[in-house]
Amino acid sequence: MKHQLKSVLRLMTRQLRVRIAAGSCSGMRWSLTTRARFLRGDYEPDLACFIEATLRPQDIFWDVGAHFGYYTLLASRAVSLGHCSAFEPSARNLWYLRHHLQWNGITNASVQPVAVAAADGERPFGSAGTGSGRLEGGAQRVAARSVDSLILSGDCKAPTFLKIDVEGAEAEVLEGAGHLLEGRTATLCIATHSPALYERCIGTLRRHGYAPHTYRKPGLIIAAGAGRDIPASTIALITRQA
Repeated sequence: MKHQLKSVLRLMTRQLRVRIAAGSCSGMRWSLTTRARFLRGDYEPDLACFIEATLRPQDIFWDVGAHFGYYTLLASRAVSLGHCSAFEPSARNLWYLRHHLQWNGITNASVQPVAVAAADGERPFGSAGTGSGRLEGGAQRVAARSVDSLILSGDCKAPTFLKIDVEGAEAEVLEGAGHLLEGRTATLCIATHSPALYERCIGTLRRHGYAPHTYRKPGLIIAAGAGRDIPASTIALITRQA
């Protein structure tokens, strides 16, 4: 009963918005009913600083597993000459993602309400919370697309930078991106969710000619695309998490 009441109150008040207090998204409008770390601006601060410092104005940024859109908002500022594509299949999260973009007048970002996976199709999806949605995790049926399908169909511009955080489907995302990875034109920032997935992703990247950076922080992989050298000072932003 208490949980149901909280859910009703959240639905009634989610339109209330405040400005993010600090950090990479400082000053941007955000729903008051989300977690305090978003509102304070200290959500994954080192990773946020790393992405902000690495993005270039002309980049095509893909936020794979966009959640409420924090990294999409961050990137929209950094890629002033480029574009952001936010991929999020959760119906609950999509409301926040779309409204956060709308409230901030973001014009260089688009929402793709799909899960990114190894192949196109329809997949089960779900979770107990907003931040743990995963493929095969519940009863919701969602559209799934592969990276290569999205690009080759013309539905999305080929990314030059991908942030991938998909609660266990990271290897699937890479398996569906062989054509993109072969050219090594994209830089990837991947949060894996088990040692086995970490090893699978590292192996896939190496087979395509990448030399991924590895960190003491469990599960994090950074792989720079050809022609994008990441300075040691920028790498230091993320190694502070170790």
